[in-house]
Amino acid sequence: MFRRLSQLTRILGLFTISAIGLWIVCFGIFLLFESLLDCSFNTNRVRSCLVGGLDLGFWVHVTGMMATWGQLILAPIVLLTGVLWAAMTLILRAWKR
Repeated sequence: MFRRLSQLTRILGLFTISAIGLWIVCFGIFLLFESLLDCSFNTNRVRSCLVGGLDLGFWVHVTGMMATWGQLILAPIVLLTGVLWAAMTLILRAWKR
């Protein structure tokens, strides 16, 4: 039982950190395209963004949408898993004593 709770705690921690990491990566990629490569972003439509002869406008649009609106989707999930992770960690530490 103790081993399963420990594994569940690790899974909840991994899920919480990976959701935050996903948002940070999308935000970083979006800022890279927006500032360094001079690609403009619009939530209404996909604009072309030529990098090395390739049109990356769709990917700029997807990462921009995830960077701006993704936090609204991920915030409740991160809060729920973060609270569960903290509670499980406290329970396991109290149980070890």
